[in-house]
Amino acid sequence: MGENVKVLLVGEAEPEGGSLRAQLDSLGFALQFVPAGEEALAAVDAAHPDLVIIDTTAADVDACALAWRVKEQKPDEAIPVMFACRVRDLEMEVAGRDAGADDCFAKPIETEALAARIRLLLRNRELERSLRQRHRESERLNRELVAARQALDRELDIASRIQRSLLPEAFPELERFQFAAALRSWGPVSGDFYDIYRLDETHYGFYVADAIGHGVPAALLTIFVKKGVETRDITADGYRLLAPGEVLDRLNRDLIAQKLSGNPFITLLYAILDIETGMLTYASGGHPPAIVLGADGSVRPLLSEGALLGIFESEFTTGRVALAPGDTVALYTDGIEQARSRSGKSGLDAFLEYLRAWHPSGGEEISRDAFARHVHGSFDALLAKDLGIERRDDATVLVLRMFG
Repeated sequence: MGENVKVLLVGEAEPEGGSLRAQLDSLGFALQFVPAGEEALAAVDAAHPDLVIIDTTAADVDACALAWRVKEQKPDEAIPVMFACRVRDLEMEVAGRDAGADDCFAKPIETEALAARIRLLLRNRELERSLRQRHRESERLNRELVAARQALDRELDIASRIQRSLLPEAFPELERFQFAAALRSWGPVSGDFYDIYRLDETHYGFYVADAIGHGVPAALLTIFVKKGVETRDITADGYRLLAPGEVLDRLNRDLIAQKLSGNPFITLLYAILDIETGMLTYASGGHPPAIVLGADGSVRPLLSEGALLGIFESEFTTGRVALAPGDTVALYTDGIEQARSRSGKSGLDAFLEYLRAWHPSGGEEISRDAFARHVHGSFDALLAKDLGIERRDDATVLVLRMFG
């Protein structure tokens, strides 16, 4: 304390040498004295005191109204207000506390005791101002975070729409075959992706991919795959369709050549359907094997060798299977592991049970629209909406069936 502390004394009743004013002078404060309340408000506004002491024993001073107005006038400055009261004036002390006074003391008071109480108030004022400043800073940071989150949400919405636009708008309409697919993303953008396209008059290529991770990095990797899959060699004499193993080999080399930070990688199963012969060729880059569900209820995994894409060079073998009427081929990502059926089955078993419930049997056939709706609604039937965050993953299924 000392001359750097500005104290405003309002309405002292006793001006003699032993007065409160003299005590404050003796403590070395930069003291300003005003006799009435209106003058006090003007002084608070002009001088920005560190402490206001109101002598409630003075005439023509409404101490409670003045205390309330000081607090209201300079809320951010947290100016402490003290009441100097008569001895045992409990009513004034209670009223002062209600009006916002920070301390009340009875006159006369020992100078050392007064100094100690003032020191406490000033320390409390610094703490309050510091807290107020931190609160303002927190509010500012919160506003910035909200604005940044809103901007990020807008950007993610754009990214989501771009990614969805890269999915097939419609599936090929084939006489003996039908494609159907469903994708469930746990965020605005997905690390899963699928595509189906015509290669030539008799061949159709399709794949399911799963970029490891979540969010924008995984989504960007799926877009790279969409643009990076090479399906044919074109020469002056014509073209040659690349076998699925060759497609994955080239894509893997391209991913490695990008030298992407963080070593992101992707799993992918690529297949080619010959609609004339029913021959399906396929290759896997670290992806879960596709499943052939026979008309008789048999289950056959389509196995092939090949590592994750984007990590190191690998050999990718091409497998072959001749589809028969009534066969259903299911490609999926590992998010299907969270599936649960009503019978208690889980994962892939739950999904196959779900497909089998609509599988042709006894010569019965399913309409195209009904089958597409069934596949599209698979995740609503099999994946709970309240999965914990640690269990959430994007999930995709792509189903091909051959009519009986």
